[in-house]
Amino acid sequence: PNPTEIYQRVAMSNVVGDTYGVVLPISATAGQRVAYYVGATASNTYASSSFSPALTEWAPHYVNYTFGSTGGLRITEWMYSGDSGEFIEFTNLSDDPIDMTGWSYDDDHVTPGAFDLSAFGVVQPGESVVITESIEADFRTAWALDAGVKIIGELGVATGNNLGRNDTVNLYDAGGTLIDRLTYGDQMFDGSIRTRDASGQTCLGNVGQDDVITWELSEAGDAFGSTTATTGEAGTPGAYDALSCGCIAMGPPADLNCDASIDAGDIQAFTLALTDAAGYASDYASCDINNGDMNCDGSVNTNDIAAFVECVLAGGCQ
Repeated sequence: PNPTEIYQRVAMSNVVGDTYGVVLPISATAGQRVAYYVGATASNTYASSSFSPALTEWAPHYVNYTFGSTGGLRITEWMYSGDSGEFIEFTNLSDDPIDMTGWSYDDDHVTPGAFDLSAFGVVQPGESVVITESIEADFRTAWALDAGVKIIGELGVATGNNLGRNDTVNLYDAGGTLIDRLTYGDQMFDGSIRTRDASGQTCLGNVGQDDVITWELSEAGDAFGSTTATTGEAGTPGAYDALSCGCIAMGPPADLNCDASIDAGDIQAFTLALTDAAGYASDYASCDINNGDMNCDGSVNTNDIAAFVECVLAGGCQ
């Protein structure tokens, strides 16, 4: 928000009861971020009041207009730090070839043209391309990528647009239009991943939504087909497996110990699935970790805890 600008003021109403609200007078395009404030006055300043959302005049809320998972080039994987070199993967999720001549990338400096992507040329439907801070040949060797994978190396050598722990990936077309964006950072978004020594990926429905909470860390042998680089990092640079979002569990939700019942016996197994997927796979080899994906976002993470607890207390759930 710019303190010198004048915000449009719209009065809320309580036509539906005790809750006050209003439809925001917004007309925006993909990639636009709209800030708004919530304010109120009371005849009795000591009266108890609450806001939903919780913030009031002192801090803004935001409405982010996203890009969607189809229709063009999208950000499909990133790793901000690793011995093989940080990297970003873009995938053509449309049905048509896309000529990336004149396209560019930048970080949170948000400058079209900052890092030229023209060398990718024409990207075919389903094809993934990669930019990395490493020398192209070194990155290709570390990840055992064949000559068919298009890689542009030495990101940040000429200009300082390397990724940080908390940063933004911005993809621009030849006209400087923002095509996709992903803002991330485990220090900014509580509960989100930190892509140090492992890349971040997400299922198809979450691509283009600029919502890092839905992304998960790559692990060797995971649903995305992740492998391990010679330097130890996990990921799939150069290939995106467009998994559908949704529940893919083989058994009842929350049945993490595979005894066909939902009870306290599942708590230890769920905790292990949440904190150590490899350990869970070893200790519960005949079970399906996806039984713990309570919100059907394609991974077992802290976002599943509340629904898991509710399911256990109820002795089962749908």
